[in-house]
Amino acid sequence: MITEGVVSEKCKPYTSGIGVNGFCEFSCSDPSFAYEKYACKLGSGKMLSTYEEIMTELYTNGPVQVGFVAYDDFYTYSSGIYEKTPSSEVWGGHAVKLIGWNYDANGRLYWICENEWGTTWGENGYFKIYAGQCGLDSLGSSCDPDLTFI
Repeated sequence: MITEGVVSEKCKPYTSGIGVNGFCEFSCSDPSFAYEKYACKLGSGKMLSTYEEIMTELYTNGPVQVGFVAYDDFYTYSSGIYEKTPSSEVWGGHAVKLIGWNYDANGRLYWICENEWGTTWGENGYFKIYAGQCGLDSLGSSCDPDLTFI
């Protein structure tokens, strides 16, 4: 029996944190939506380790889950394209949703990510980070969704 999954953005719009008192609420923010979870199809997990694989997955199937080494200067990011400073210190590991990519004026690749720290952090809750920074693009994961509600 599958007991875990993800709800839609309609059910739980993007906000900061992990719920009330550190626990998930098993209901939608808007009670007019049904609380329906989605899971990955069995055996459909994908591990992505090259820029090309990540870009193809984003273009074809949407967001990719990534983790990276966060540095203390990341916490104070407010806009632009993040690149850790030489004097920054390791803060810890962090996971985010990678949602797109683009190139700066010099043709350098950067990723566009959604963070979980709320809309007052970064660029309305999002950030840009240069490819190759902090290990963000060294391993991503994705899967084909099982559109059967669980």
